Amino acid sequence: MELAEEGLLGERERLMRDLESILAGKTDPVACAARWKAAGPDMALTWLYYLMADLMKLSAGFNRPEALSNPDWVERLNVLNNHIEFSKLNIYSEVVSLATQQIQGPLDSQLMLEDVLIGWSRLKPGSSTLRKTA
Repeated sequence: MELAEEGLLGERERLMRDLESILAGKTDPVACAARWKAAGPDMALTWLYYLMADLMKLSAGFNRPEALSNPDWVERLNVLNNHIEFSKLNIYSEVVSLATQQIQGPLDSQLMLEDVLIGWSRLKPGSSTLRKTA
């Protein structure tokens, strides 16, 4: 209810649609990064961090909604998991964790979000190699 009152549910939905669209190859990650920066890079990365945790739980077989941060999206998360190369998921979760920790630092938040979302686009099977960034 608190998220709804603050208008964050709509923002959460936009962020999820961006991720789905990037993974489908329909949206440019750089364009999404600009929207994420406008929405608030801290909030966007924190939400992505919890989404990654949910995806990892689902990949490990924990598909009970009460075990997830986004229980209302179990079906959408399972669809995402079906389009993600599991071997890259762990590396990407580290990228997101690092970005979440560094977002308040001296690095340019737009560039950091671009890097994170380009990394997201590389989770698809057959895409170029995912790399950790420092």
